[in-house]
Formats: sequence, structure tokens, C-alpha cells
Amino acid sequence: MSETLQANIFFLITSIAVVTATVFVCVILYYLIRIIRRVDHIVKRVDERSEVIADDIARARAYVVQGKLLRAIGATLGRMFRSSPRRSSRTTDDDTV
Repeated sequence: MSETLQANIFFLITSIAVVTATVFVCVILYYLIRIIRRVDHIVKRVDERSEVIADDIARARAYVVQGKLLRAIGATLGRMFRSSPRRSSRTTDDDTV
């Protein structure tokens, strides 16, 4: 084989390898970009939800600081443990014969 033929074969093989590697890199970058976009979308949603949660926590904190929470718990427990009106278990004269 002549040196020119060997050089041409080398360049052909190298060209095929470079094109194949470029295609693989492009595919990997395509999927990487899709993943990054989805992560960005998820981060935006989490950020929006965290603002809502922060507002809820601030409202709950204000509720506790004002003392309304303890009063509400006390009222609920009072209703739960309040005794219902009991009927007397005395027998009446009509019952005994």
C-alpha cells in the first residue's frame, strides 16, 4: 500500500469518527437542554408555592401572637369535654306498680 492510500484511509476513518462523535454530542446536548428547561420550570413552580407557604406561615404566626389560637383551642376543647345535659335516673311513681 502506498503512503497516499494509507493517509486517505486514515482521514476517511477520522472523518467518520468526528462526524459520529459530533452527532452523539448534539443528541446529548439536546436532552441536556430539555432537562434544564424542565428543572427551570419546576424551580419556578416551587418558588411560587414557597411564596404562598410563606404568606400562610406569616398569617399563622400572627394568629398565634394575637392569642387567637389558644382561645380557639380552648373553645374547641371546652365544647368537646362539656358535659351534655344528663337525665336523672330517678324512678317516678308511675313506673312502680
